[in-house]
Amino acid sequence: MSVCHLLGCTAQDLATPEQILQPLRSYLFGTHLSKEQLEATRSLLSHIDSFNLEDYIKAIRFDELKVPSVPFLLPQQKYYYGVSGQQQAELNFLKAAVLSKGTGPVFLYSDMEMADMAEDKEFSKKWMYGLALLLKKGVKLQYVHNLNRPFDELMLGLESLIPLYMTGQIEPYYLSGVQNEVFQHIYRVSDSVALFGESIHGYHEDGWYHVTANKEEVARYRREADHILGHAHSLMDIYQEKDTESLQRFIRTIANGDYITELISSSLPPYGMTTALMEEICRENGCTQAEQDKVLNYINLCEENLQQQLSAGIPLTIEIPDIREEDFEKESPALNLSPLFLGRKISYSPAQYRRHREALEKQVSANELLSLTANPKAAFRNMDICISKGKWVWISKHSHPNIHFVIHYSKLREAIENMILPIYEE
Repeated sequence: MSVCHLLGCTAQDLATPEQILQPLRSYLFGTHLSKEQLEATRSLLSHIDSFNLEDYIKAIRFDELKVPSVPFLLPQQKYYYGVSGQQQAELNFLKAAVLSKGTGPVFLYSDMEMADMAEDKEFSKKWMYGLALLLKKGVKLQYVHNLNRPFDELMLGLESLIPLYMTGQIEPYYLSGVQNEVFQHIYRVSDSVALFGESIHGYHEDGWYHVTANKEEVARYRREADHILGHAHSLMDIYQEKDTESLQRFIRTIANGDYITELISSSLPPYGMTTALMEEICRENGCTQAEQDKVLNYINLCEENLQQQLSAGIPLTIEIPDIREEDFEKESPALNLSPLFLGRKISYSPAQYRRHREALEKQVSANELLSLTANPKAAFRNMDICISKGKWVWISKHSHPNIHFVIHYSKLREAIENMILPIYEE
């Protein structure tokens, strides 16, 4: 029972050696993540893997949303009180921000209690609808997360924001450390309206909220928002097609010491691919010369990064799906080229896939710093996870949409780092 207490598990959780392995590994490596925390992390990753932005847009009829143009008559300034007052203040702020002419970034921060607000599903729908209208308007959201929350609540919160992250219009930040254990604050600032509120911890129902359209007050709250951003850290860097050059610069920095120590791939990584095989695959997929040049340059860059890492004596663990020739009847695997934003798949034939896999296996067997696992029940089909242990985690989503997240926040990064490889589909 003392072992159960130490690992935060019940005796039933530790009935077999396999069940003991994960919590023991987490404890020994200092992560102390519970089974529930690891499951919350896997749920977040699975949601990212399976999320389809096109389907989501159709489901909420985002394409049909019309940004209203009828002026919203907000008083120059107004005060609100209590939980219901906060809800009304938030919705009035969103209405004013959506209907204003300004398209500058909207700043969002709150360390207010969430439980009583989350219970009101109707308010949550209206709040998300307001954010969707801001995104439809083309506004960027500077979202400063309050991460001083229970881990499971944090993961669920991030999971609920996945649709917003997938638009690429979110700049996510966080503040390190505990900001205050007595006062709680809320800041919402747009070009033309601001919301500020305050309550005492544990007495959310006594909070007060000030919504103002006064230009001088809005400017002051904007300065304070900028001061908060000055203290904030990037929760993650988000790369879309418009950020291709920035993403390529990031990939080049991998050779400067931020080596990839673990790679979970939904296809074959670029390693071991010969120029002749690459040209054959590109030719059979009807690639233009420009596309072929991009592919060749990217494969060469990945191989150069790997060779520099091996020269530095840094090991790399790779997990790939165990794809058989009969699996090609369902869907042909594609070259792992999501950082290039080509807008289409470049697929293997069964013979080409086999040749690349054999070349990769040969490369691994020739270097003791490389290890390779073929997972017959790979959990992820539409993304890769690259881990630079202790530095960042790179989640590379191939399609729907093609987007990349480089996570810096230590708590989330460590949770992903310490999931046991290989990761199996439930």
